[in-house]
Amino acid sequence: MRVPKIKDLNFIEKIDIPRKSISKLLPLEGFIGQKEAVRSMEFGLKISSKSHHIFVSGKPGSGRTSMVLEYVSKVAEKMPPPADVIYVYSHENPYSPKAIFLETGQGKKFKKDMEDTIRESLDEVIAITKIKEFKEEKEKIIENFNIQRESLLGNLRKKATELGIFIKQKGDGFDFLPLTTRGKILTPEEFDRKVGEIRKELNRVLSEIENLNLNFKIKIRDLLSNFGAKTLSSIFPPLIGKYLNNREIVKFILNSVQDILENIDYITSKPEEAYHYFIEKYKVHLFIDNSNLRGAPIILETHPTLSRLIGRIERTLENPTLDFSGIIPGAFHKANGGFLIIPAEELLKIEPAYTFLKWTLKSGKILIENVSEEENIHTTKTIKPESIPFNGKVILIGSSSTFFNLKENDPDFNELFKVHVEFKSSMDLNRENLNDYMRFIKTFCDKENLLYPDRKALKKIVWYSSRLAGDQSKLSTNFGAICDLLREADFFARKENKTKIEKSHVIEVLKNRFKESEIEETYFEWIKNGVISINFEGEKIGTVNGLTVLSYGEISFGRPVKITATCFAGKEGVIDIEREAELSGPIHTKGTQILCGYLGYKYGQKIPIYMTARIVFEQTYVGVEGDSAQAAELVAIISSLSELPIRQNCAITGSINQFGEIQAIGGINEKIEGIAKALRYIDYKGTFNILFPESNLKNLCLQDEVFDLIKKRVLKLIAIKNIDEAIKVLFNKKPEIVHKRVITKLKRYYKILKTEL
Repeated sequence: MRVPKIKDLNFIEKIDIPRKSISKLLPLEGFIGQKEAVRSMEFGLKISSKSHHIFVSGKPGSGRTSMVLEYVSKVAEKMPPPADVIYVYSHENPYSPKAIFLETGQGKKFKKDMEDTIRESLDEVIAITKIKEFKEEKEKIIENFNIQRESLLGNLRKKATELGIFIKQKGDGFDFLPLTTRGKILTPEEFDRKVGEIRKELNRVLSEIENLNLNFKIKIRDLLSNFGAKTLSSIFPPLIGKYLNNREIVKFILNSVQDILENIDYITSKPEEAYHYFIEKYKVHLFIDNSNLRGAPIILETHPTLSRLIGRIERTLENPTLDFSGIIPGAFHKANGGFLIIPAEELLKIEPAYTFLKWTLKSGKILIENVSEEENIHTTKTIKPESIPFNGKVILIGSSSTFFNLKENDPDFNELFKVHVEFKSSMDLNRENLNDYMRFIKTFCDKENLLYPDRKALKKIVWYSSRLAGDQSKLSTNFGAICDLLREADFFARKENKTKIEKSHVIEVLKNRFKESEIEETYFEWIKNGVISINFEGEKIGTVNGLTVLSYGEISFGRPVKITATCFAGKEGVIDIEREAELSGPIHTKGTQILCGYLGYKYGQKIPIYMTARIVFEQTYVGVEGDSAQAAELVAIISSLSELPIRQNCAITGSINQFGEIQAIGGINEKIEGIAKALRYIDYKGTFNILFPESNLKNLCLQDEVFDLIKKRVLKLIAIKNIDEAIKVLFNKKPEIVHKRVITKLKRYYKILKTEL
């Protein structure tokens, strides 16, 4: 048993804060207290394996995102920027735009070069029909066609005349009329017979004319093609030469030239319509432009919906094969060749997003799909862009519980995320880390132009850091909370026109941190008014004050609670009424079973234990979880069995093992401060004792208000190692006496049940 002294409790006064101003310290580079995390991060960033993506775990505010960005930046700046990506018309599959990679910065250049060249080529092709040489050649072809056509028709007319028939062309057809030959007119029978002959000849002539017409069109088309090829031969070669080292670009240009030549008659016959069509058809969609990038890209996607990850398709024209500007890149595309950083919990909220992320990493391809994120169904597709290979590193940032849950339940996760970077929530409070902590504060104040804290303020900041860590020998790595503390303290200091942040300013901020919520205030008012029954004086059998932490959402505070136990002869053992009412969690239920283990170990060595004990947390209507009330529950049972009263000016917290040893519990500071608040509310005049595990001494980071009560002897802290030390204080008797009375009662229960049997 140990009663800690104020100097032990107020540990921060022993911390050796440098006496010189932190303004003279060197700025901090890198991170403190995360050596293993830094080592794992460097390994994960440098290994090129496609299955070694990274999961960074740690608590929010620990600097995990800042560290990731800093170390990724160092690696990324030494890497070459990735290629540009364009989408162009696919001659093989018009509904699947083709993705082409170009050297960094060439994307926008090729877009301009290609579109300018297409415009120039269309202008020149349309102008072919106005060229003198073309007109002359065309006229020759037309003249030759007309001569041959007229020759065929002339021969037909001559033969018809010889047969006494006149052929009259009428619209698209021909009429046949009889001629008077030497005063003689053909009889109807002769006329029909000779018309039949002429019709056969006419059909033959028309067939030849059709062949002539087809040949005419071919010659005109060949003429256009020849002039077109000659025209384009002076336009496209410079473009091809400029991008000769890119086979896909050269192939696309050559296919485009061939396409124009194949449609040259359409271009020249309907120039306005064709011009618009081909301008749209050969627009280059600059999908990814890395011209301004220095090093590899770093994308932090804080809202990882499916479309924001893999992109989406927006239809902009009636004919989707002519416009690819609606293909919108996602984070995967932007991070390609670099690093994609995603908050894990945000990603897991959207099931399709996580599924597609894994598919992308496993396949190595970024497939743009139009998926309804609200209904999780495929929507109508317009085009299906060619997928793009993914060559980058994905870094998920989340909690440790998320990491281990994925590792245990998702085989794909284990296959893909083989590097675990674990951020610790605290670090040792030693000279080296303390000095680095001061440098961190100095660096942050410089970065945000804040006033420097003086020495006393720094001590209070270190106290708060240890409080966050829950250990006097540790410093919290929740740098976000420290940064907020500095910002707010700077506000109060400047409000008073101070040149430095003083201790009072830090205390003012901490008052807001620890201020009572409305729920907390109401609870302690109920204790004061007797609505919640807590005894602070006198003695009672089977009744003990326990300490718990009550949580409502983000609100959490310590509070005293009355625990009672009744015992009687029976065979049911210890019955947890909270469990029977389905208000206790599995840990608390396990603790109840441990009580049975202690009772058997302590009292059941010589006689069987035939006893039923019922335990209840009085006036609690929310779930009870944890094992910190075990010691209190055991003491209440011992009191009920021994019929010896427990001092009510005491409270006890701590878990036990089956041998009665008191073990550390969580929330020790909140529980002690909960009693302190209750004592202040009721204006307590006596001395109240709090018994807690000695192994929790190093976790005591108490507020000044608690020290004030200790100094006034209103509050006394007693650290205990086992249940016997608790019995000495709570019963004010030797443990042997108490245990003897318990055994006597158990023997009586045994006799009662043995008689009944």
